[in-house]
Amino acid sequence: MPLNRANAMPTAADPRRYGMHENYDFYQDCRTRGRNRGLFTADQNVNGNDATRTRQNPNGNRNGLECPEERDYYPYWHPSPWRDIAIMTNKGTKFNPDGTAATATTRCQYYKSQSQNVVPKGECHPTDAQGNIIPPGPLAQTAKATIKPNNGARRWYNNNEKPAGAQANVPNNAACTGALFADSCWCAMNRGETVTWKESQFAYGWQAPAGGLAAPECVVSSLSRVNQLGNAAPTQDVLPPIARADGKIPQGTNANRYLWKVPAGIENKNCVLRLRYNISTSDYSAWQDDGTVSGNSLNAASNGRRRGNAGKSPIIQDPYVTLTNASVTGSTEEFLSLAVNTNQYARTFQDRSYVFEVRQRPNTEAKAAAQSGVNVATYRARVASNDPDIVQVIPDNKDLVNLNVRGKRGNIVQAYPAVEYDFVPNDLVLDNKDMVHFQWTGSDYNPRRGCNNGEGGPPDPNTVEGAKQNARADRSNIVETMHKMGGSNYPADITSKTAAEAIGIPGYKNPGSMFTTDGTNADMKTIKNLAFLGQEATLTATGTQCLTRTELDEIRNKNQREQHPRNCAKLNAQATPYFNAGLVSMKKAGMFSYFSSRNNNFSNRDQTGSICVKGTGFECKTSAASGGGATLTNEDDPTFLAAVAANLVKSMGLEVGDMESVEVLNAELLPATTETSSPQEKDNEAEGDGNAQACEEILWELLSKMGVPGIIGVAIAFMAAGVMFG
Repeated sequence: MPLNRANAMPTAADPRRYGMHENYDFYQDCRTRGRNRGLFTADQNVNGNDATRTRQNPNGNRNGLECPEERDYYPYWHPSPWRDIAIMTNKGTKFNPDGTAATATTRCQYYKSQSQNVVPKGECHPTDAQGNIIPPGPLAQTAKATIKPNNGARRWYNNNEKPAGAQANVPNNAACTGALFADSCWCAMNRGETVTWKESQFAYGWQAPAGGLAAPECVVSSLSRVNQLGNAAPTQDVLPPIARADGKIPQGTNANRYLWKVPAGIENKNCVLRLRYNISTSDYSAWQDDGTVSGNSLNAASNGRRRGNAGKSPIIQDPYVTLTNASVTGSTEEFLSLAVNTNQYARTFQDRSYVFEVRQRPNTEAKAAAQSGVNVATYRARVASNDPDIVQVIPDNKDLVNLNVRGKRGNIVQAYPAVEYDFVPNDLVLDNKDMVHFQWTGSDYNPRRGCNNGEGGPPDPNTVEGAKQNARADRSNIVETMHKMGGSNYPADITSKTAAEAIGIPGYKNPGSMFTTDGTNADMKTIKNLAFLGQEATLTATGTQCLTRTELDEIRNKNQREQHPRNCAKLNAQATPYFNAGLVSMKKAGMFSYFSSRNNNFSNRDQTGSICVKGTGFECKTSAASGGGATLTNEDDPTFLAAVAANLVKSMGLEVGDMESVEVLNAELLPATTETSSPQEKDNEAEGDGNAQACEEILWELLSKMGVPGIIGVAIAFMAAGVMFG
């Protein structure tokens, strides 16, 4: 992100490419504001006095336009552009079985009362000749440098503390001359400097919606194993009703999560979601057991330079610790070295989302018509014709659930510290005619692209020549399966409208696709859109079309075939990783399951999901066998399981027990000539954007550079190793 005003604008190329979160003036205020010098910094040498310098960030490193001090400490003491949603802590407020909150813990009371959602934060502003505040911008930066010319005003006032006994409006208060009040805006005003202290609820004039913002929720954080990315078991007393979504998103054995109900007041605004998590330590005092701040909490009085702090800091960088001293051993001291990094020891981490837009709920005909781009009369006519492209009215009493995708390409090792692809939430229990917004982001710039085993493109660059390189793009789709079963990985028959309406097993009480126009007739447009992501229209606009099976079979190199830009079977023609299928009403009751045909690996990489829709004769319940998720009855019925197997064989155009046909089918699927083998899987590269070439291509390049003599030399070396160690 550029650090100059002209190029750090939301319309400039780099901010648009990387996604602009905080703005230029927010970071400039951080650079010119004095840091809180009462904080504990251990033995770190915090090389400067502005708010970009913290114990975690002693060298003032810049990441985008965030303010390191604001990032590392909560609640922050200056206005921030961030709005609080929730706080999860081990000393959070638990919830009773009926969903009512127990008495708030002391820690939660503190967090909620100090949140910027409900309490204004103060800031010292320069003023003009008339005493008006100069808003953040070039004029304010010039004024600050004029008022405090030393080092470009890199220690601007950061508090409004008044010395004990000092009188207001009395210039040159003797109490303000000490170093303790060098950062006081109150003292600066009383020295006659053109500054003023102003409290505001949010930075840069943003106004809260009518009625203000509620304090953030403060809940107990779910327990998970340290350094473990796996799922956690449900803990009912730690989640408030909104986090449980009133049973619509069962809290089974899944990733720890917090379900956010999007509040009013941020419609039609671009937003970013930030998650911050504090990694604490018990090696020095911070919080009391009841959640209050400990009276022994560390502050600047415990700071000291490395290996010379005379024991003031309880932690020092890579310390030597004595196990036995000379008086015990009779000779020399015996000691060990600990791997302690004091700028990382108890710290805050963060994750951020892409920029996203929150749109207003179309809860009236007028709003839905406006979002559809038509007048009300036309809107009514298109609704009457079951036009799937029209924006539907979503009454306030209907729930709308966003169904997204998490993770990145590759297996669990290659994706680390993220996870493999999965749908979120992947288990839904909905009422008839509740709505689901199928929408996900993805990325064309996953790092470590080389030699991972994520399939498909589009290539980078998106050309036939680019398909010779490893891809790194996200693409996900949704295809229905026959039933929510561990072994059901093949799609249901959706080759025609009739077939889609007959999805299911004869005699089973759940036939038909979950996507319908009226609860009975299959919505083929939605089915096809979710499966193929509109690729045909994308290619038609460029005068091309998807490759046929014959054309794909003629590409003998598996890597190049899977990454060809017109391989629609691998979703490569989808122009962007972002996909929005719009709002889909779940009009049909029953149990439905789905998967992503590109990413579901039929093994440990399981990008699948299920939706249970309640209705007359259909009951959704939780099941221990499904990890606490939703299920229906009779899924273990032997007759039903046999019918599933028979239906699968039938969908392949075979007869039950016709093994010769299966062998013939397998033979027909084999190419006429031997194709190039797929790349050898391996872990990610340690740095950079990954290898553009396939793994075997890199190996052959190496061998070709070595030549025959070099290869013989390597062979001799291996033989020698065999003699030595065999």
